[in-house]
Amino acid sequence: KSLIECNTNEKTIDIGLTVRNTAESLENKDANIVLLIDVSNSMVQNQVELNGETVTRKEAVLRSAQTLTDKLLDVNPDIQIGIVEFSTDTNFYDDEGNIVEDGGGYTRPGTDNDARILTDTLTNNRDTISQALATASNDVMGAQTNIEVGLDAAYSLLEGTASEDVENYIITLTDGVPNVARGTGIDPEYSAETSTPTKNKLE
Repeated sequence: KSLIECNTNEKTIDIGLTVRNTAESLENKDANIVLLIDVSNSMVQNQVELNGETVTRKEAVLRSAQTLTDKLLDVNPDIQIGIVEFSTDTNFYDDEGNIVEDGGGYTRPGTDNDARILTDTLTNNRDTISQALATASNDVMGAQTNIEVGLDAAYSLLEGTASEDVENYIITLTDGVPNVARGTGIDPEYSAETSTPTKNKLE
């Protein structure tokens, strides 16, 4: 892993990651894997080069996720995979917390609606996984980054699946740091108010 660029104005860090193929080690092991995918504005608005093509960060991540899941299932068809997307909620609410359908109201970042589970359960069905990734490609969510709620959604997919014979993994695919957490508003300063809950969730 190496630092490619640190942009303090945009509050982004580009990191180059070299991945070595260790798929053979999973050949005789079952695993539950949740791909937790950031679909916030920075993933849509910023572009990268992928195999000679200019694509958004979001598209690059989704293509890589499809390649990864295909390769994992080639090695072990019994591996179970789930897909979760996260950013912030796009709905508008009235003072009672009801969704406003015809305009008006206000947004409510920092709730469970900041993440969406795109596979009902863990699955090894390739069509279901591909459809979930296609849904993430087409979905439009909010601008901000709530990793904490995304992790909660990923944990809910894994709940009750742990055993001595099965490893659980969450792979978080994001380009930034959290600027929203559960119960907080948008934090433009990227302060401990939003980063600490995420850190505690990871520990």
